[in-house]
Amino acid sequence: MLLLRKKRSRQGVELELRKSSERITEIRANILYLKFRESAMREVNEKTNKRVAQLSFISLGLCLMVSLFQVWHLKRFFLKRKLI
Repeated sequence: MLLLRKKRSRQGVELELRKSSERITEIRANILYLKFRESAMREVNEKTNKRVAQLSFISLGLCLMVSLFQVWHLKRFFLKRKLI
């Protein structure tokens, strides 16, 4: 009788150990997947930041060009009207 209880107890422990092992394997696979996704998202984020910086410089350049054109045009206008 005592042997039967020990055997059942051991089988229960083995079953729990197997379940725990499977769960650990699932968690590990999930962590690896999340690391892969995080890496991919980091790449996308870095590319986006680079593009935003480029667009900012392009926008700044266009603003400077337009302002220089406006100054040139106003100067020409005032010289034509002999206001300067």
